[in-house]
Amino acid sequence: MKLAEYFENTRGTAVFATADANGRVDSAIYSHPHCLADGILGFVMADKRSHRNLLTNGQAAYLFIEEGDDYRGVRLQLDLVEETSDPELVNKYHRHPAKNCELPVSDTIYFVTFKVKEVRELVGDDDPGFTL
Repeated sequence: MKLAEYFENTRGTAVFATADANGRVDSAIYSHPHCLADGILGFVMADKRSHRNLLTNGQAAYLFIEEGDDYRGVRLQLDLVEETSDPELVNKYHRHPAKNCELPVSDTIYFVTFKVKEVRELVGDDDPGFTL
């Protein structure tokens, strides 16, 4: 199965983790990624800690837990490709958040892309067999 199909058809909760230049780790709840061509994923990000960490350490991890009673999902290791604050591109990919998650108007919003370096099952070290 393609990773894009998986995220389009699977509900769950995701955690996006970054670390700063000194190795201090941050994690945040995130939405599904935008699956682009050639193993590239994109996220809309406000200029908060996760984004700021990427400026000094371009590696990130994305953990997705499927809804249900089992511990099913995927873990992705990501390398930063690029970011843009181009309003046209940000608006193209921005999913309108729930009212209690709205970003302040003053926040700069970015569309940030990553290369998928590794895909593993949520539990264990097996490759779940997704194609990019």
